[in-house]
Amino acid sequence: MSRSIQPRWKDGWRVVGPGGGGAQFSPVISPHDDRDMFICCDMSGLYRTQDAGESWLQMSFGIFANQVVYHPTRQNIVYGCSTGLYKSQDGGRYWRLIFPREDQHPRVVRDHTGDEAVHQFVAEGWPGGYVEQLAIDWRAPQHLLACINVPAWLGDNACPGLKAYVSHDDGGHFTPLADLPGSIFRSAHILWMEGKRVFAIVTDKGLFLVQEDGTIRPVPLPGGTHAICAADAGELEDGPPPCLRAVCGAGRRPGERAAACMAKRAMALLRYRLCAAQADAFKWALYRRVRPPCAGGLPVGFPL
Repeated sequence: MSRSIQPRWKDGWRVVGPGGGGAQFSPVISPHDDRDMFICCDMSGLYRTQDAGESWLQMSFGIFANQVVYHPTRQNIVYGCSTGLYKSQDGGRYWRLIFPREDQHPRVVRDHTGDEAVHQFVAEGWPGGYVEQLAIDWRAPQHLLACINVPAWLGDNACPGLKAYVSHDDGGHFTPLADLPGSIFRSAHILWMEGKRVFAIVTDKGLFLVQEDGTIRPVPLPGGTHAICAADAGELEDGPPPCLRAVCGAGRRPGERAAACMAKRAMALLRYRLCAAQADAFKWALYRRVRPPCAGGLPVGFPL
């Protein structure tokens, strides 16, 4: 279904996205064509525009999508994160389930305890759950990091928790990397530190650096902050070591609603330079302190 959007202006912003109920999140713009973009919706929709928002195509994996990731060098390859990991080799027109793979004989289990038509895949070698984050190694894009949240309701055959898996063959096969603390993945990144590949994973419990052998190193947050709300990573203009930027909050007091907490307390935009030579000297640099303009507003996107 394609829908044309009538633009409206308000405070310098123009409405170009699809409307309707539910949250819209994880927008991503193609590195190959800035007119090409995906945005996810919790009402089972995944929306895609190829004309800078003038029209939108709705697609679905049978349930909501968490994230779409473009291949950094091959324009036609796109990955979709949902109750499994999907891959498109024609720019997003057709999708194929790659984790779990077809030869793992996945079967569908449905959750009837809530008000949504939620399903899960059950297969040998697949932990179950949702693929919440996917990261691609931009230096060697055949290496993928998939972060999977396994819910408790899957039953005795599942081991609930946050699980990271890696692939070294463009998603052909995945192997377990590490189990992380927390209840949700915030972001995931593949970085290079002194010639070594490092996985920087953010959960609601903080930032963790994971080595290729599965060794986990937690990174302490600066004083006065208790949670990373959002994060991104990259390299500065002067080169490595890589930099991680994060939006941190003061955290909630017991019994306090999240919206009330965000409305009353300032958020901190932080930069963190990763350096293997200073593994025990974690340094966060305050970029800016801001107060969200509304209870639900998160400041995102600021210069490295």
